[in-house]
Amino acid sequence: MVHCGHCGSPMVLTSSKKGGAVWGYFTCTGKTFKRTGCTAANWCRSFVDACTN
Repeated sequence: MVHCGHCGSPMVLTSSKKGGAVWGYFTCTGKTFKRTGCTAANWCRSFVDACTN
């Protein structure tokens, strides 16, 4: 599991489509659901995969 470096909340994999391509990224649940005052940026899935392999 990936956790946010700013607030410690779990990060979840989310995706979006643009120009026919699907982009995966991790986003902080504390920020998404406004449970914390987190201001962390979203992280590209390929970057997180490269760091964890």
